[in-house]
Amino acid sequence: MAKTLTLRFTPTPEDYARTVTLMTLRRWPVRIFTAVMAAAPLGGLYLMLTGGETQSYVALYFLLMPLVYFAFIFWLNPTSTKRKIAASERLRSPSTWVVGTRTLMIKNAYKEHKLNWSDFSALVEHRQYFLLPYRDKPRAYHFLPRRVFESPEQEQAFRELANQGIAQPGKTKGTRP
Repeated sequence: MAKTLTLRFTPTPEDYARTVTLMTLRRWPVRIFTAVMAAAPLGGLYLMLTGGETQSYVALYFLLMPLVYFAFIFWLNPTSTKRKIAASERLRSPSTWVVGTRTLMIKNAYKEHKLNWSDFSALVEHRQYFLLPYRDKPRAYHFLPRRVFESPEQEQAFRELANQGIAQPGKTKGTRP
C-alpha cells in the first residue's frame, strides 16, 4: 500500500523572502563572491593604512562595495520579494501538499501541480524550511515550512518519502544513488 502524507499551510511573504535568500546563497558563484565581499574590507583597510591618496579611493571602494552587496542580498532582495508576494493573492493562498512515494501534489485555490520526485535534485533542509530545487531549473524550487508538521514523526515521514522519491535510481541523469 502506498504511503501518503497530507500537509496544509499558508505561505507568508516572509517565507518567500527567506527562501529566496537561502536559495540565492546556495549557488556556488554567489557563495564565492560573498566570501570575497566579506574579505574585501580587510584589503581596503590595508590600502588605507599603506597607500597614498589614490589608494585611499580604492580602499574606500573596497570598504563600501561589500555594504552595498550585503544590503542587496539580505535587505533589498528580500524586501522586494515580500512586496511582490503581498500583492499576489495567488501566491499567498493556503496550500495542500499530498506527499506520496512517487509523486508530490501541490494544490491551492488557483492551481494544482502533480510532480514526480525525480523532478527535484535534492531535499535541502534548513532549520525553518525544506527546499526542493528542480533538477532542470536550479533557480526554481518549492518550499515547505517546518511549522506545518504536527509532530517530529510527521516531519520524519516527509523526509523519508522525499528522500526515497528523489533518490530513485534510473529516473533521470544526475539522480543520486
